[in-house]
Amino acid sequence: MRLSGIGERAIVAKLRKMLRRDRHVLTKYEEDAEIIGNMAVTVDMSVVGNHFQTTDPNAIGHKVVVSTMSDLLAKGALPQYMFTCVGIPSNYDESFVISLYKSMDKKLKQFNAYLLGGDTIESKQLVVASTAIGKIKNKPLLRSNAKPGDSVVLTGNIGSAALGYRILTMGLPRKKEFIEPQLKPELNVKLCKKLMEKANAGIDISDGLGFELNVLAKQSKVRIDIDRVPVDPKLYRYCRRYGLNADDIIWHSGEDYQIVYTIPGYNGKYKIGEVSKGRGVYYKGKKVSAKGWENFSS
Repeated sequence: MRLSGIGERAIVAKLRKMLRRDRHVLTKYEEDAEIIGNMAVTVDMSVVGNHFQTTDPNAIGHKVVVSTMSDLLAKGALPQYMFTCVGIPSNYDESFVISLYKSMDKKLKQFNAYLLGGDTIESKQLVVASTAIGKIKNKPLLRSNAKPGDSVVLTGNIGSAALGYRILTMGLPRKKEFIEPQLKPELNVKLCKKLMEKANAGIDISDGLGFELNVLAKQSKVRIDIDRVPVDPKLYRYCRRYGLNADDIIWHSGEDYQIVYTIPGYNGKYKIGEVSKGRGVYYKGKKVSAKGWENFSS
């Protein structure tokens, strides 16, 4: 069967069952990063046209770092090092390569992490693959460890980056408040470090809030009730004007490199819901679909 008929998650599940796993690897299921002892390791790959809706090396380097580091922070790991492999067409200028690496190094400073090396090769289109290593701060925040009574905490607004993607790919009128989150996503590192100290579980929501919450609920065998979602009010107005489905963009389109943590006893402004006994994900009592972005089939 073609990959378009299987989808990324099904093929990844088959590969995980097929490959041997060392006893020191603590992650039993698919995670944002693999936990090996007290270290977290993650790998990410991006391609111009699919993941980057720009050829600006500064924006590309910025997004590579944020998308990779968010996986470590979701597991309760403090980023330390990153390696990157870059495939570049031979007709690109030297200045592009220099700017790309400068951009990655600059953004890594925000995470107190370092770019150590990697590889560069000639390719037909720009491809950037990254590997990042982080150290677990307290305990690994596995997707299977959300507990009844935990608060569901989201680190920032969502939906804007996904709308930015639609705007760029559909040729709709540009709005800075949606284009910037798509090209240069931001993640509140200080907030993540603070939240992870008492969290039980964590998950990056880059494949869509609805999908990722369902993964969290399924692996933890709990029910998640969401009572609010932080969204820029301008998103709804833009979607109405241009006939876009705001709910689909907010819940199921991904592109937001924010993190959901479940934290016992948290009642701060970033709380969006609660974990309880049961199964499934609900928003104001209505069941939330597990639909989300998936390579090969989306």
